[in-house]
This record gives sequence, structure tokens and C-alpha cells, in this order.
Amino acid sequence: MIAALRALLVTAALACALVVHPAPAQADEIDRRIQEITEPTELTAAEAYLRLLLALTLVVAGVIFVSGVDDGFVDACYWLRRLGGRKRVVKAQSRALRELLDKPQASFAIMVPAWQEHEVIAAMIENTINTLDYESYRIFCGVYPNDPATRREVDRMAERYPGAVTRVDVAHDGPTCKADCLNHIVRRVLDDEHASGTRIAGLVLHDSEDVIHPLELRVFNGLLPDNDLVQLPVFSLPRRWREFTAATYMDDFAEVHGKDMAVREDLIGIVPGAGVATCYSRRALGALWACAGGEPFNVGSLTEDYDLSFRLKALRMAQTFAHVSIEADEFRAPGVAGATGTVVATHEYFPDGIRTAYRQRARWIIGIAFQGWQHLRWRGTMAERYFLFRDRKGVVTAPATALAYFLLANYALIAAFGSAAMQASMEAMLSTPELAVLLALNTACMLNRAAQRAYFVGRCYGALQGALSLLRMPLNNLVNFLAVMRAWRLFLQHALRGTKLAWDKTAHVFPEIQKPLTEAPALAAKTLATLALACSALVLAAPHAIAQAPELTGRAYQLADQAYKALENEDLDSALRLVTEARRFEPRHPNLLLLQADILSRQEKNSEAVELVRDLDAAQLGGWGLAQRGYIWLKVGERRAAEDDFTRALDAGGVSAESRANIAGELGYLALQRNDDATALKWLRTALGAPAPGMSTANIAADAGYAAMRLGQNRAAIELFSRAIDENKTLDASSIYDMRRAIDSMSRRWGATFSIGHSTMAAAGVSVPGAAGRDLRVVQAGAEVSYTPESFGFRDGRLFQWYANAFQALSANDPGYSIGADSRVLGFGARYKPLREHYLMLGIERRVSSSPAEPDDWLARAAFSASRQTDWNPTRDSWTTWQFYTESVYFLEAHRLIQPFDARLGQSWKLAAWHGAVATPYVGVAGEYDKAQNPRMAAGIGPGIALRYWYGETEHRAFPRRVDFSMQYRFRLTEARRGGGLFALLSVSF
Repeated sequence: MIAALRALLVTAALACALVVHPAPAQADEIDRRIQEITEPTELTAAEAYLRLLLALTLVVAGVIFVSGVDDGFVDACYWLRRLGGRKRVVKAQSRALRELLDKPQASFAIMVPAWQEHEVIAAMIENTINTLDYESYRIFCGVYPNDPATRREVDRMAERYPGAVTRVDVAHDGPTCKADCLNHIVRRVLDDEHASGTRIAGLVLHDSEDVIHPLELRVFNGLLPDNDLVQLPVFSLPRRWREFTAATYMDDFAEVHGKDMAVREDLIGIVPGAGVATCYSRRALGALWACAGGEPFNVGSLTEDYDLSFRLKALRMAQTFAHVSIEADEFRAPGVAGATGTVVATHEYFPDGIRTAYRQRARWIIGIAFQGWQHLRWRGTMAERYFLFRDRKGVVTAPATALAYFLLANYALIAAFGSAAMQASMEAMLSTPELAVLLALNTACMLNRAAQRAYFVGRCYGALQGALSLLRMPLNNLVNFLAVMRAWRLFLQHALRGTKLAWDKTAHVFPEIQKPLTEAPALAAKTLATLALACSALVLAAPHAIAQAPELTGRAYQLADQAYKALENEDLDSALRLVTEARRFEPRHPNLLLLQADILSRQEKNSEAVELVRDLDAAQLGGWGLAQRGYIWLKVGERRAAEDDFTRALDAGGVSAESRANIAGELGYLALQRNDDATALKWLRTALGAPAPGMSTANIAADAGYAAMRLGQNRAAIELFSRAIDENKTLDASSIYDMRRAIDSMSRRWGATFSIGHSTMAAAGVSVPGAAGRDLRVVQAGAEVSYTPESFGFRDGRLFQWYANAFQALSANDPGYSIGADSRVLGFGARYKPLREHYLMLGIERRVSSSPAEPDDWLARAAFSASRQTDWNPTRDSWTTWQFYTESVYFLEAHRLIQPFDARLGQSWKLAAWHGAVATPYVGVAGEYDKAQNPRMAAGIGPGIALRYWYGETEHRAFPRRVDFSMQYRFRLTEARRGGGLFALLSVSF
């Protein structure tokens, strides 16, 4: 977890010093310097400080080396023993999947300890009940007397789902430890088991923020009773790239549950419980109950699940880590995109703030390292002791990592600002053979750690997150250091003063599972609107349909007709009473069963409603009945069954054109939820063909447009977005503007930019490589023309362009530098933006120069930028904005690297007198690294003003053109003159 940066610190820092100042070439000079540092003589303050740095460097490098070897051993075990082959992949329609689904269901108890979880517990319970593909289970929620809000939420769920949810009252006020709450739940489970006579096969541990996979209990059912502990993988829900703190949990769990857990099971047969997605057999908890006097979970530990795994090993009970992937869309984890959605695993949101994150990790460290040391000591085989060491080493390696950062800063400062004598002494110190070998080994460990981390994160969350995991390593190390320091403080206070170690509450967030992840915010509202309108249309049409049914006559028909009238008046109780009486005459009539199920679902009695219609034959129902049953399936979260019924309803006929449109809309949104854009587009277009009277189609057209855009069908997307804009009655201004901006992006074939200004200003979006020289500052004029091919140029945010540019120097701070026609350069190239949501532009360019001092060359370019609110904001008059831009330009023949950068933070205001005009005062830091300049590094910081005027918008197309003017005064941060002074840039873009 913290290993990758452990090697980074000393290795990168010390190697940096070696690169900046090469070591002395003479061996006797090295010996003399080392002797000056290490032998006891009368020391100056600088020499004493260097001696301290040397001692700390050796200690830190040694700690990092031991930790790196430990990590490398686990990596080698995973790859050489081919433990990745243990992952089981179950294909759709396969025999293995049928066997998993057909195995008789044993009973399970899901245990959810809850302290101050009122904001998430209800959502977790509802999602679990609506998505689990299992029947024989109950959810037991442990609550405290002094937490009335959570108690009320659990009571509400127990009333809604009688028999499925049970509240368990802890006997005393909270918070206590999690183990105490779990012991109360276990006691209640065993009491209910004794009272009912139904034996529980396993008890499953979960938290109140967990998103549970639909087939979790089926996997447990398949692995019990051969195993007494089954642990499923735990993953973080996907995070946006900029959520760095929360994304560190993606990194840690992807690697630990992708590799480390398999190695542990293989070498020692112990699978540490993760606190969630852990199933204990009834036999295991019964044995622990007997051994521990009614407390199977250790109340003396803050990580009771970790402790329990070792106790089960002592009782010779089998444990396994089950990594199972189900490659069937209907069994994906709800609301989870990406590769981890196919894994039978638990997903959740972890903390997104540094303080919350390190407090949570401190609790883990106390339980695993400190309390584990107290309770488990160093017992077990040598292999088991080795993993105890691995679990506890973080209390040393995290401070060592922080100390390594301190050393890095010191060496960098000495290299930059130290006296010649200090720099020479540092060079000699870093040239000692022992330290050089240690640094080389640590470099190898660091590269291995980086490769392992990037691979496992990339496998779970994609190549971009795999690469970003390397950038997140410093932050991960910071969080771990703060966590270890807090753990040391709390544990020492407990050991010395008797301070209680209580449940350190972490605020949890439950994801909005029911909100599809599409670009158009109208999707959720549309789903509800379509459902309501469709149900209304079906209900209004139903009396006529039932009246024409030949087998429904007499008193049954009269009662059914009265029931529909009561339903229209929203008198649900009377409607239910009337249809129940009608069923006395026709107990199995499908229309009466559908009517009663509809009434029950409106009363939130969804389980009862489903049971009434589950076994009805499609031939009995007809098109209208299948459609109505489809809506009932939707209410209970049975999306696969709903899609089947909706499809058969359209094939069977018997529904009006308006109802067909509504059903097609539902099929489209169901396809969107499983990321099937092609099917979604087909159905949404069908829905647009014959909408219900008075129904707004703007939302459907918008969502269909985004589906078409993701498929690369740009013309269709433009047509659909235009229709949504024309018919809009419900979309907000931001949604309309987003569609207009998308239309502009897809419509653009030719583009041009003209600019004049300083070469280090990047606001125009064109990075201009300055000519080689001695600290040159050049004012240039430039132009660029680009072409985006229609067939493949723009595909859902990914962009390919051909371009040509020309630049010419107008003035320079060096009188000997060529300006005018003699400085003209031309460029021809291609560039590609491979990521949909992030600006990373890769390009290759042929540069032709008219100046003898600047020969022709090939340029490789890579640009990255991130920003917030730099586009026009249709809903606000003022907003905070920031942006960061950098580009690497490498001259392949001249071996020259240029790296400009620009970062700004400002506040934008609309200028009321001119529509489209925005003024943004800002503070920014900017500069460049240029290998051909002297000094190479130039940077400055200071205030600036950016003026932008957008123009040329149409009803369907957002502003396609703009004029930009930016001016900034920079105070130099480096000695390079070109880094300071007044900078300005004017550009016009079409």
C-alpha cells in the first residue's frame, strides 16, 4: 500500500542530487570527503548537519530496502505460482452459471452494525433487497438506544419489508466497538434460529454503505459448507480522476484484493476478513461462541474481522478468498461501471477527504498492528509470522517514508542553494559504494512497485486510472503517515492512561444506484415521468380491456370495474378490497391478478405484488398484461424480467401506439443502464415515433442523442439534440447549453486560430516552441488551421485532427536574434485526443524553418490540461475558475525538450453590456523548461486579467468563435530573466 513511494523518496531524491552534481572522479577525493564527514573531528555546523543526513539516509534506505524485498517476495509468489489462475470466470448461459443459480438455497443472515447511519442505512437495505438474486435470507441491523435516527430508519425498512429486515437493539449506549454490536446481532440470529427451527447456513458481514452484488449469496451458498470463512473482493466505486484522496482506496483495494489475498491463502491458509463481504459458516461462529463465552467477535479489537480469521485458523477451519466474475449483463453489480462490475464483490464509497481518510486508516492500524500484536503476539508457523510482520511493518515504514521526503527536500536545497563545500561533501557522501548499491536496489524495488500498482489498478479501472495511481502515490503515503501517527498517539494514550479505544465513526455515502450514469441529467426525471405516464395510460385503458375479456363476466366484472374507478380516484384501500372480492369469483383471472398487483405495488407492498404475477403465463396476459407486469418488475428492481415482458408485449400487440412508445422508452432506458447504447438508441427512437399526447419528448431525444454520440453517429446525435432543443419544456439551461456545445463539437470541420504575444503564454491553446538561445524572450505572431475528418475525427469526445501552423518572431530581448521573415517557421502535423473525458493530446509535427539557426526537425508533442468552468456559463453571472496546462515538445533530431506550463486560479464575471463577454482576474504561475536555453528553467508568479468574448452562436449551436486577451505580470521564481515581467497574448479562434 505504501511501498511504491517508500523506494521513491530516497532513490529519487538522492539520485537527483547525483544528476545535478556528478560525483568526484578521483577515488582519493571521495575518501577524503567521506573521512571529513564520518571521522570524529571538530565539526562545523554544516558538517554536523551533513553527518546527520548521512545517518538518516542509511537508516531510511535500509528500511525501504527491507520493505521492498518483502513486497517483491509477495509479487513473485503471485506470478510464479500463477495464483491469478484461481480467479473464476463464469460465462453467460454457461453450465457453471446454471449450477450456481439452480443449487437449493440455504438460509443466510446478513449482519449490518449501524451507529449514526441514518443517512445511508435505508438506501443500502432497499438496494440489497431489490437486487439480490436470492430468497432465503434476512437482514439484521444492530442499532443503539442513543441513536434514534438510525433506529427510525431501520424500523421503517422493517415495516416495508416484513420478515426480511429485523432490528437488533444493543443493550447499552453507543458508540462501542463494532465487535460488540456484532455479538448482539449473532445472539439475536441464534435466538431466532432456535425459535423458528430453521438452521442458518452462514452469517454475512456488511456495512451500511455497501453495494452488494446480486449473486453474492449464491456464491456463498455454493462454497459452504466446504469452507467456514469465505471472503469476497472489496472494491472502491469508481471515482473521477481528480478525486485523488478517494481514488487512493481504488489503488489499495485493487492491488490487495487482486493479488495479496490470493498469496495469503496459498501460503498460510488464512484469509483476513475485510469487514464486509465476509461469510462465516454457522459451524464457525457456533464454535467461537462456545470458546469465547458468547462473544465470537473480539470486543478488545477494532478490527474484529482480522482477529477472527486467525482464531478460525487455530480451530482448523477452512478459509477461502473467492474471486468470481460473472460475464452476464443482467448480473452486473448495480450502478458499477467498468471491469469490477462483473466481479461478485462489494463496492462502496470510501472517504474523499484527507482527514476522514487518515482517521479511518488509523482505526485499521490500531486493530491490525497494535491490538494484533497484543492478542496474537508472534504465534504460528514461520510463514504466519512473516505475514504478521507484513501487516505490522507500516508503523515503521510510514514514518520512514515521511523522513525520506524530508531528506529529499534537504538534498534538493543543498544542490540548489548550498555552498560549494557542502555540495562537494554531499556528492562524496552519495558516492559511497554501499549507499550506491542500496539506492540501485531500491530503484529496482520502486520500479517493481510502480508496475504492480499500475497493472492491478488498470485491470480494474482502466489504463488511465492505472497511470494516475502512480501520481497518487505521494498522497497515499501522506495519508498513511498521518494515520500511523494518529494510531501511535491513540494507542499510547490507551496503554499509558487507559483511554478507551472506541468506534471512530466514518461518515458514509451511498451511491445513487437508480440514477443512470449518462451525460444528460434528464435521464432520471425522464424515467420517472415515463413510468407515471405509462402507468396512467395503461390504467385508463384497462377497464375497457377487461370489459371485453369474454371470461370475466357478471359480479366479477362489476367489482373489477369499481376497483378501477377507485384506483383512478387514488382510493387504494377501496380498490384493493374490491379486487380481492372480485377474485372470489375468478381467483386466477390474469387481469384481476395484475390489478391487485398494481394496487399492492402502489402501497409499496412490492414483494406481495410480485408473487401474484410471477408465474402468470405470457399467453394468458397478452400485450397489455405483459406491459403492466413489466412495470411491476421495474418497481421491485427486476430489470431483466421487466425487459423480457416489455419486449414480448410489443411483439404480442394489443397496446395503443402511445403505450408502445412508453414501453419502447422504458426498454431504451433499461438498455442504457446496462451500457448498451445501440439497443437504447433503437428503442428511444421508437419512443419518439408516437409519444403520448402532451408528453414532453425533449428528455428522450436528449438521451438518445447522447447514445448516438457515444456510438459515433454524429449526424444522428445532432438531429436528436436539435429536436430536444426545439421541443424543450423541462430541460434546464445547463443541459440545453451542453447539447449545443456538443453540436458545435460534432459539426466543426475546419478551425483556425490567429495569435500575437509572448511565446510562453499558453492561453491561446497553441504552444509555440521558442528558438534556442541565451534566456530568450520572444514576441511572436502565429496562425494555425486544423481539419477534423467527418467520418472519424470526432467520436464521443475523442478527437483526431490534421493541422498546419506558421509562426514568426516580431521582437526579442536579444538584438542578435533573427526576427521577421528570417525567423519564420512552418509546421504540418496530426494530433489525437484518445480520452473522452480528459484532455490529453498527442501529436507528431514536421517543422520547417527559414532560419539557418533553426534547422528543420520532427516534433513529438504531448499536451495535458485540466480546468473548471472555463466555458460560457449560461446560468450564473459569476463563478470560480481554474485551469492547468502543460505540454512536452521534443525535437527528435536536435534532442531538445521544451516543457511550458501555466496554472491559474480566478473569478469570472459576465460583462452585462456584451452578451458573451467574460472578464477573469486571476493569480497564476507559469513558465517553461527549455533544454536549449540558459538558464533552462524559467518561472514566474503574479496577477493577471483574462478577457474573452464568445460570439457566433445559433439556436442549436453554442458559441463557435471567440476572442481572447490575456495579460499578466510575473515576479520571477528562478534566475532566468524570461520568467518575469509583463506578458500578453491576443488570439482569435474560429
